[in-house]
Amino acid sequence: VIGFDVLFKEQHSAEENRQLAHSIQAANNVVLFEYLDKQLVPMAGQTLLSDDQSFIEILVPPLPILADAALALAPFALPKVPAKVSQIWLFKPSAGDVPTLPAVMFQIYAFEAYDEFRELLIDVDSAASDILPEDKQVIFNSHNVEEILVKLRTLFKNNPAIARGMLQHLNTTADTDTRTATLLRALIKLYQGRDSRYLNYYGPARSLNTIAFSTVVNLPEQPGTDEAAFDFNGKAVFVGLSEPIQLERVDTFYTPFSQENGVDISGIEIGATAFANMLEDMAVRPLDTPVFILLLIGWGLLIGLAGRLLSTALSIVSFVLFAGGYLAFSFYVFNSSALWLPTVIPLLLQMPVALFAAVLWRYIDTNKERKKIRQAFGYFLPDNIVDDLAHNLSLGKSSQQLNIGTCMATDAEKYTELSENMTPNALGKLMNRYYEILFLPVKQHKGFVSDIVGDAMMAIWTSPQSDREHRRRACSAAVDMTISLQQFDPSSEHAGLPTRIGLHCGEILLGNIGAVNHYEYRAVGDTVNTASRIQGLNKQLGTHLLASEDVIDELDEFLTRKLGVFLLVGKSKPIVIYELLNTRRNASAKQKSLCNDFAQAYELFQNQAWAEANEKFSQITQKYNNDGPSQYYIGLCKKHIDHPPTSPWNNVIIVDKK
Repeated sequence: VIGFDVLFKEQHSAEENRQLAHSIQAANNVVLFEYLDKQLVPMAGQTLLSDDQSFIEILVPPLPILADAALALAPFALPKVPAKVSQIWLFKPSAGDVPTLPAVMFQIYAFEAYDEFRELLIDVDSAASDILPEDKQVIFNSHNVEEILVKLRTLFKNNPAIARGMLQHLNTTADTDTRTATLLRALIKLYQGRDSRYLNYYGPARSLNTIAFSTVVNLPEQPGTDEAAFDFNGKAVFVGLSEPIQLERVDTFYTPFSQENGVDISGIEIGATAFANMLEDMAVRPLDTPVFILLLIGWGLLIGLAGRLLSTALSIVSFVLFAGGYLAFSFYVFNSSALWLPTVIPLLLQMPVALFAAVLWRYIDTNKERKKIRQAFGYFLPDNIVDDLAHNLSLGKSSQQLNIGTCMATDAEKYTELSENMTPNALGKLMNRYYEILFLPVKQHKGFVSDIVGDAMMAIWTSPQSDREHRRRACSAAVDMTISLQQFDPSSEHAGLPTRIGLHCGEILLGNIGAVNHYEYRAVGDTVNTASRIQGLNKQLGTHLLASEDVIDELDEFLTRKLGVFLLVGKSKPIVIYELLNTRRNASAKQKSLCNDFAQAYELFQNQAWAEANEKFSQITQKYNNDGPSQYYIGLCKKHIDHPPTSPWNNVIIVDKK
């Protein structure tokens, strides 16, 4: 088969035209090019400047004498735009599904397997016998190759099962020789496939065997020429313009092998490339849309899973390996079967997005974990220590600070009795409710709980501003705590949990105390021990909230009463102790009256007027429901009346038990 990509539309010598027509007719295997002319069709209401224009494509044949002589006529449409030519039309829908030059030439070339093709087609669809005559010579004589192609194309498009059935029959037939099977399979895919096909180029310009026309015409006149090298028998010959030096770039097209200052590929070589692709079944085949989508989803899940499960460094390494493997696999598949796997979206879009998403996801997870860890540490450590540990974990062992602060020591009365009469589960629930009441005021007033042992709690306040501020907060928390504890009822079967509270301020060493692999963050120092002793003094005085003079100094917003000077157990220096009753704003008239009456009685006691002091304290106990400190001083007054102090009296009360 011979195809001319030459527009024979100009009249030259009539004799030359006749001779050329005679040669074409004698060969009876020539396909001539016919031009596709796009013409504007005027429609009602349209003007020449309308955006909505209507066009039709009209086939313009070559000279009539040549057109009548040719076996077939076919257009050859290629885009003349500054873009890569990656596809070619085999059937032109805009011109009525007319077959193009490569398709027509391939059908003529494949007439070698005409009988087998017709038999295979009729086996699948018996009605197809009307399309293909029994003798292929009828087609050659009538020159209706294009008509046959259009009918077959319409048949295959309307009934896709025909192509599948023919391929299935062909694959199960063992007696078909290889060349015939190749031609049959290519013909079936010609009618089965898309109107346009992707081109699988064989290389840059003139990669296909290209021979100068003058060499072929003058071949008999060239002595010593090996005619076997120019044997065209059984081949497809494309005739057209293919200049080795492209000065004017006539009929050349930009392709993936073109370079900015290189050589484009001629139109006739593009047609020959499409023909060779059909013959070898090596046209570039993109994935079908469903498979394309599934591949992208699967690839996205793979790299997404790798990014999710692996660390950032390993994710990057795995992504590089995945990309290399995907590229190598794509290259192998393309070379072996011309299957075109997507690379831009998976490698240049999905992978960066997956990596960014993995890093972002890991950052979010890490941030969540960090917040959980901070929250967990916050149950045991103050916020500033948690912040320090977040920046430097080694501080967990070595962090110790000397601070001026206020220490609160608490202890629950009747805890031993409750623990004996309750199950461990019930006792645990009770203590959780109890500590909730204690912890809330501490947190609200910006303190932190440093230690819990059984029914005892230790809380600390420090302030970077002034010692008055942390003392004020500690006292406020203690007052709120006593009010909340008065309303606490552990259960309907048990009485409340009266709680003793002691406050003292001074130097406190805060830090991690321990060794080897176990540390606890707690406060140590004399201030802590003194606060605990003050808390224990409540037992002797029958009170619930005591504070040292150092704590309530200059805190005029609180109502307090001085209970005396005490030398606590294990201490060498006496401490002035006050009872913290309430804030002045919330204090009752009874509380204020109690303070005034007790101050008068205590002054008598200081002046060693034991009888008068005893009388005054007795009146207070009757008036204020057996006030604990008054009862304590009644005992002291009686003791001093019976056994007056022999040595100079310094007004210090020695406490000999906790």
